[in-house]
Amino acid sequence: MGLFDFIAKTKAVFENSEKSQKKFLEAKELAKLKKLEEAIKLGEEILSLWKENPSWREQIVREMSGGYLLENVKTKLTEWRLNLNKARHYINQGKNLIEQDKNDPFDNSFLTKALEYLEKSNEILYDTESTVTAQVLKDKINSRNKFQSLYQKGKNLVDTGFFKEGLPYLLDAQKIYRVADLDKEIIECEYQIKLQIQYENDLKIIKSLAQQGNFISAYNQLEVALDKFQRQDGNELKEKLRIVIDAKTDYRQGLMAEKIDNLTLAKKQYLSALSKLPQLKDASYRLALIDIKQHNFTSALSYLKNFQTERANYLRGFIYLQKNDYQNAVKEWKLVNNPTINTSKESLKSLIEREKIQIIKKIEDLVKESQYQEAKNYCQNFLKQYGYDPKIDHNLNKHIQPALQHQLWQSQNLIKIINQLEQEFKQSPNLTTLHNMAIALYYQAQLDENYIERWINCWMTVLLNINKSEVFQNISWLNINEINYEKIREDLIKIVEGAIDKYKDNNLDKYYQLRDVLRRENLALELMGNPPQMGIKIKQIFITPGFYLQHQTQLKSIQLKTDKLSTLFTNYGLAVAACLKNDTERAIKIKPSQQHSSGVEKLAYHLINYYEGCYYLQHHSWRKAKNPLEISQTEIKNNHDWVENINKLCEKQRQKIEDLKEHLEFAQFWYDLLKSNQSASYLAEFKAREISQQVADEKISFSQAINKLKDVQNIDRNNPLVIDLLSRLEYSREAEEIDKLLKQNRFEDAVRKARYSSNQEIKYLVASICVEIALKGAEARELDWETLQQLGRWAYQICPHEPNFREVYRALKII
Repeated sequence: MGLFDFIAKTKAVFENSEKSQKKFLEAKELAKLKKLEEAIKLGEEILSLWKENPSWREQIVREMSGGYLLENVKTKLTEWRLNLNKARHYINQGKNLIEQDKNDPFDNSFLTKALEYLEKSNEILYDTESTVTAQVLKDKINSRNKFQSLYQKGKNLVDTGFFKEGLPYLLDAQKIYRVADLDKEIIECEYQIKLQIQYENDLKIIKSLAQQGNFISAYNQLEVALDKFQRQDGNELKEKLRIVIDAKTDYRQGLMAEKIDNLTLAKKQYLSALSKLPQLKDASYRLALIDIKQHNFTSALSYLKNFQTERANYLRGFIYLQKNDYQNAVKEWKLVNNPTINTSKESLKSLIEREKIQIIKKIEDLVKESQYQEAKNYCQNFLKQYGYDPKIDHNLNKHIQPALQHQLWQSQNLIKIINQLEQEFKQSPNLTTLHNMAIALYYQAQLDENYIERWINCWMTVLLNINKSEVFQNISWLNINEINYEKIREDLIKIVEGAIDKYKDNNLDKYYQLRDVLRRENLALELMGNPPQMGIKIKQIFITPGFYLQHQTQLKSIQLKTDKLSTLFTNYGLAVAACLKNDTERAIKIKPSQQHSSGVEKLAYHLINYYEGCYYLQHHSWRKAKNPLEISQTEIKNNHDWVENINKLCEKQRQKIEDLKEHLEFAQFWYDLLKSNQSASYLAEFKAREISQQVADEKISFSQAINKLKDVQNIDRNNPLVIDLLSRLEYSREAEEIDKLLKQNRFEDAVRKARYSSNQEIKYLVASICVEIALKGAEARELDWETLQQLGRWAYQICPHEPNFREVYRALKII
């Protein structure tokens, strides 16, 4: 075929293609503007330019010049026609609903639904009539909504008896729509306003009477007013007045009963009055007075507890006086300024002094009789009741307490001594009592091994406070500055170690248990410092974890901090100490199974989990490490040192794995746990290897593999192995697609794909095919000059600067 024949036969096709392209662009613009009818008309014009059954030559030229234009036009025509039909359906639905509307201002349902249909239509199709109709509907709906809102506000006020306030709303509604029922309501409202004004004037008078205490008169007048005009605030006031009247009646009946000395009936009536009117103070006072008469002092105080008047202060003072509680009586009567009780106040002072003298005499007698415990109790009660007294305090601490302890030790009953010392320490924490307790526990532990842990806890607490111990400070010949507290501490700890070692041969479980306790106590001493600078204290005495846990029920007020030291003071303390002292294997065995509750327990729990996970990773048992580390994932990620250590251990664990599947499982666990750079690189690498293997086994296509690799890039975007594999797969996929196009004789599509490819190898491959066909066609004289030039142009479009093709481009006059 010659060039001129080719041009002649294709000129019309090219012209049609150009017209079609232009019309199609115009049609799409119209469709964007929702002018579907005009767009459809242009689309049909395009189709009329082309034959339904073109020759094979025309089909080739169509593809070369216009590609798949006609297919696109047909697809769009179908879409536009469907949308046009849908829009017309919406318009018809809207019109039908408008016709059903009965012009009732109270009903918007038909218009609202019609507007919805018209707005749906306007989203698809530009139609002037439906746009205007939609706007008219919006205005109507807004007017009706405004009418309904005004009407409802007015109606709500009218229905609750506020006609004067509701009328303006009804009148405003009437200006929008004239409705017969509304006109009637306005007339009725204007009539009721007169009654409302009269009612409100009456109500002011009634409230004034109530404030003056004329409750019955107020009640009677209110009943008359409510007969003429009913309103909720009037009914509520009526109920309140009735309650007050009933309560006052009960109170008066109580007074009458009290006058005739019928205290049971009086009390009943006063209680009835209070149940109806709790703020009736007089009833509370009368009940208190009756209880005072009947010596029910506790009950009398309960009736007066919320009153801070002089009357209440006087009565409470009188009650305390009757109970011989002179101190509280003085406090209450100090607040009473009435001169009539000054004489009573002076008498009260004399009573107090006399009572003090009696108690002091009693203490002296008890000491003479060697009843030191009883004397101590009297001293403590005296100080509690009358406040600090230097003589009583001196006798208690310098004479009675030492004598009591001497008496106690003479009994040689160690259990009794321990219990007594613990009780004394609880009441008044001091180092002397703590030291004596440690000595008593030491001797008892020699007799009964059940006491050894209590002894260790107490002994270690003494060691913790040894710098403040009076045992050394009171030795006259010893210079305090020369005391080697560190040496003393070491020697005393060796005593504990020796006591524990006795169990090593005959009771290994007990030995390990006590060793755990000592390790925890020793670690606490290390963390708190020597002398201690921080930690848990009872007053000025630092205590160890064991001592704290032993007395935990009495130390509930102590709030533990959320730090490493405080974890030792929890039930997890033994396991925490084992972890921190590199004995994680033991920690795993002794860790508690109960759930953590407080913040510090949570910290301890996660610390143990971290050490347990690291222990298993060190022993290359990553599957065992998985559970504890995943449980504590959040806490681990918040600790930089923990993250770094786990990364190092996981790197070592990785070296021990050979199976691809296990690599993937471990990599996924590591990445999910930390999301660290190392774990991301590791997981991405082995996922890439897995994908490569699936492609090799033909389990997935190139496209599927590429999609999977792009997902892998979300894990590690710059992984070199993933980037390289992705590049190779994209080349293979493009080469496969081009090969398929060439086999389908879609040569121009293959050229277009190569032209826009980012892969230079693909470009070179297709360009070389074009050059090869041109060379062979020219050699065999099967292709004319125009066709040869077309092949050369395609090659040039793909690889314009390829040195190997420059000679061919010159021969074909392309460059």
